[in-house]
Amino acid sequence: MLRVDRLLPVRAGMHTAATRDCANSRSVTNRIVAHEILLGGSAFTPTDIARATPTFGDRPYAFVLALTTSQKRLDDAARTAVSSDLSIGAVGLPLGGQVQRGIHHLFHLTIPQGWDLQICRGGCPVARYTLGVQHLLMQRTHADAQFVANGTVGYQTHAGIGAAVRVGRRQSPWWIANGDLQTTLNTHAPLLTLQAPAGARVAAPAVASVSAPGSAPTERSWELYGFGVVRLRAVGYNMLLQGAPWRTDPVTLPSSQLSRGIGEFQGGVVGGWRGVNLVFSVSGRTTEFSGPFARSHLWGGLYLSLFFSPISAARQ
Repeated sequence: MLRVDRLLPVRAGMHTAATRDCANSRSVTNRIVAHEILLGGSAFTPTDIARATPTFGDRPYAFVLALTTSQKRLDDAARTAVSSDLSIGAVGLPLGGQVQRGIHHLFHLTIPQGWDLQICRGGCPVARYTLGVQHLLMQRTHADAQFVANGTVGYQTHAGIGAAVRVGRRQSPWWIANGDLQTTLNTHAPLLTLQAPAGARVAAPAVASVSAPGSAPTERSWELYGFGVVRLRAVGYNMLLQGAPWRTDPVTLPSSQLSRGIGEFQGGVVGGWRGVNLVFSVSGRTTEFSGPFARSHLWGGLYLSLFFSPISAARQ
């Protein structure tokens, strides 16, 4: 996964300026504070990856690769941030299986045998749009809390509400995290198969993260804080489980088998100094479908992010 962030200046002085100076006027309370381009992929497998024949009733093999462009607008007076994300990509490319097999071979793990059964084998174009709202509930010297809500339509269609809390020395602004476990730290995990307690195997992409000075307000500042996110999500459609309506795939789950309500959580610690952030997080999700193979998911990761300051910022 490749991620490039461009964060624009914040009135509170927590960031160096990028390419426009919105912070100089006290009358400007509603402004764009961040642009992001994210190229990433996610891979999913059934429980028994050594099996080359279909496992009906379990989740199918699926891989999605997408380019996401995002924009976030901040309203200081209302203590609210609104984000808009558009993802365009493909489901079913062979890359997911090739990378997972290669890493499993390298670490002498079980080689997955069923990628020929993946959803939309060969590739199907997909798109997804997400609109999110964050509202700052509380901000103190050593803590902040926010309410989060979003809705998504496309190859995944769902809506969710939740809350996020940070405690400790924070230099990055409250709106950096959006409380959506599908688009934040849980996507920043190495492409390894993890064994969840209920027997679930989850594969997620490796990450290279390059960001503008948003999570790292100045390269001389440091931060160390814990964070927690809880979220409830109502699910309407998931192509990665149900398949594409215009195709017949070897393994799919019927709509009646999907869990329409899902609970998620994430917690961890963030440490940052001189433009380098180290993040440890643990995430969990309740079962996404019913049946004999239903299971919850639990995964964790250690992530390293490097931050840079644009030349234009240094001149201001």
